[in-house]
Amino acid sequence: MAPEQYDSSPDTSPGQLSTVPSEQFVPLSNEASPPVGQGPTALPEQSSVPAKRISRRAVIVGAAGVTTVAIVGTGAFWLIHRLLHSIPQGTLLVTYRGHSEEVRSARWSPDGRRIASASDDGTVQVWNARDGSRILTYRGHTDDVNSIAWSSDGRHIVSASSDYTAQVWDASDGRHLLTYRGHSNTVNSVRWSPDNKRIASGSDDHTVQVWNARDGNPLFIYRGHIQEVKSVSWSLDGKRVAVQSLASTTNALLNAFIAKECPPPPIIPPCASDARRTVSASRAGRTISRGWRIAGMPRGLPLTFQPPAAEGTSPPCAN
Repeated sequence: MAPEQYDSSPDTSPGQLSTVPSEQFVPLSNEASPPVGQGPTALPEQSSVPAKRISRRAVIVGAAGVTTVAIVGTGAFWLIHRLLHSIPQGTLLVTYRGHSEEVRSARWSPDGRRIASASDDGTVQVWNARDGSRILTYRGHTDDVNSIAWSSDGRHIVSASSDYTAQVWDASDGRHLLTYRGHSNTVNSVRWSPDNKRIASGSDDHTVQVWNARDGNPLFIYRGHIQEVKSVSWSLDGKRVAVQSLASTTNALLNAFIAKECPPPPIIPPCASDARRTVSASRAGRTISRGWRIAGMPRGLPLTFQPPAAEGTSPPCAN
């Protein structure tokens, strides 16, 4: 059978497919390249930069560096782990669960046998430090108890509360002894002086007040802070008080003032002709004793109120 013969000349007759030899194609420039999908696209020209080879020495040095870092890191971790575990760990001895709300303060008695704890449940509870058994509960406050302090002889406890008072009571039986009402806001901190004769109290009313631990008479009021006073502490010689207060520019402001005895207070006689002196004495709106309101007295000066005259009589007015 004779091979078929193909005519290489272009056929322009309708409906016939014409072929063009490859040598007749002319490459187009980049500017004249047809859109994608509508014609041949030139392949990107390959870079003539030869590939960089990594030497065997560089590989060995890099692997050695990584291994060294891993070894050093593991060794440091092991050393820190051993150091932390070589520190003696605390051992739980007693857990006291007598309070029903948050516990604000806890203090050891001077003899180390008892612990007093103050709580938002409004109580102070004294319990055995050895076995956690409750000894007594003091319920003299009407609001959260924020701070407590033992007298150095262990006989008395003073407690500070959000009910604006500080109260002194017997540590052996919870018997109430006195209530100090000199503050006009929450009392945050109380501390006995080393000689047990005075108590310093700090309050949200921005003051520190030093008062007689026996009868509650105010001795000194420090007004150097412009924010709430959160903590007070006596020096060992009982001559100074350190005060920690919130401040607007710093987290805490530490100040110290001399806490000395004031001169003997004046005795103010009652005067029937002056209506201001016929009502009960008060400080910051709170009645503190039976006596008379004194107007114009210097702030911070303690007052001694003379008992009222017998009914039906009136002492002469002071000039």
